[in-house]
Parts: sequence; C-alpha cells; structure tokens
Amino acid sequence: MARSGSEGQVGWAMRKSVAFLSVILTTCSLPTAVRADPLRLNGLSHFQLDFEGDFFHFIGGAFDLTGRTQPGEFIPAVHAPTCDPCFPGDVVNLSFRTPGEVDLGTGQGTVNGLEFSSLSFRASLQFDATPIVFPSLPSDLVGSVSIDAPFRFSGFLRAFAGGNEVFAHSLRGVGTAFERFISDTDAPPFDTGVEGELPYAFDDLSPVPEPSTMLLVGFGALALHRMRQSERFRLR
Repeated sequence: MARSGSEGQVGWAMRKSVAFLSVILTTCSLPTAVRADPLRLNGLSHFQLDFEGDFFHFIGGAFDLTGRTQPGEFIPAVHAPTCDPCFPGDVVNLSFRTPGEVDLGTGQGTVNGLEFSSLSFRASLQFDATPIVFPSLPSDLVGSVSIDAPFRFSGFLRAFAGGNEVFAHSLRGVGTAFERFISDTDAPPFDTGVEGELPYAFDDLSPVPEPSTMLLVGFGALALHRMRQSERFRLR
C-alpha cells in the first residue's frame, strides 16, 4: 500500500512539472509583437548632432535606415549639465536625449529586404555617456582638444512611407561619443565652437540570448530537476 501511495505522489509531481513547463512554453511562444526584444545596432551605425543638420544611420540585422533634418535644423534635445566653456577639472557630459518622441527628418532605407526611397522618421532617443573630467593641457597645445566618452543607447524608432508605418522597434546599442573643444588663445577656456558637431559612433555588440530563450532554458532545467527528485523518491 505504501508503494502504491508513493507511486501516486510521483505521478502527481511529474504531471505538475509537465503542466508548469507547458505554461512556460506557451508564454514563450506568444507573437513577436507582444514580447519583442530590442533590436541591436551594429558598428556601422552612427548618430550626429551637426550645425549642417542632424543625421543618423541605424543598421541592424534586417534594417538599414538613414535620415537627416534640414540644414540648420536640430533635433529637439535635453542635454545633461556640462561645461561650455571648459577648464581643466570641469566635468564634460556628452549625454543626450530627446524630450519624448520627436521628428528625426526624412531619408531612405531597407526593412526586411524591402527598399524605401522616401521615409519620414519619428523617435525617442537616449544616449547615456560616461562623464569625463576635462584634462589639463600641455603648453604646446594648438587651439583644440578632443574628448571621447563611452555611451549606452536606448530608443524607439518609427519609419513611415506614404503615411504608412513600415518600421517600429525598440533599439539598443553601445559606442563612443566625441566632442571637439577649441580655444582662440591656445589656453582655457575651451568651448565647442560654432561647428557644434557631436558624433555618436556605435560598436558591435556580442550576441546575447533573448530573454524568452533564457527563461525557457531556465525553467526547462528546473522541470528536469524536479522530475529527477521525483524519480529518487520513487526508488526509495
């Protein structure tokens, strides 16, 4: 009788484990639109704030999108506190974000093999750059110094063709931001000058498991562990 009761408990435990795993498999099989993971930008991507018109080139696995504002037109931005002009010891912060979703201008691109010659873009963007201390400068410096800082990027980009949305995805990336400071006297103070260029160059990101894949593997291992425990219980 004790053996029969033990077998019943084992069967119940195994059925519970299988049901639990089935729920996880169903969750991880939801449509992509429901659980879409952010798309990673590769090392050919860049974004630049420029006096001649801000522009970007975002490239990933199945998209290649380029946009630009009109000359002299700037993307609305909220900048982190930084020095300008700058003296040695001041903090340079090259972080940048848009105040919500804004227009990114017009351009062209490819999405999943489809080419679009005329696109308009809207996006919310955020570049979180590591603050850098403005360096002490050598006496023989001639007129300028360049500062670079690593950044982490997150954003949401939408592209429209003829009024129809053809691309809408969260984006992620990392890279390095660059700023050039100049001085008329080869000595402090240094400022960004009239050019106002601030490029963000992206690095390649190593592929990482999607969150849903990691969940599936983890819960699968948990289910196997519980089944092994049940098997040990049955053999006692």
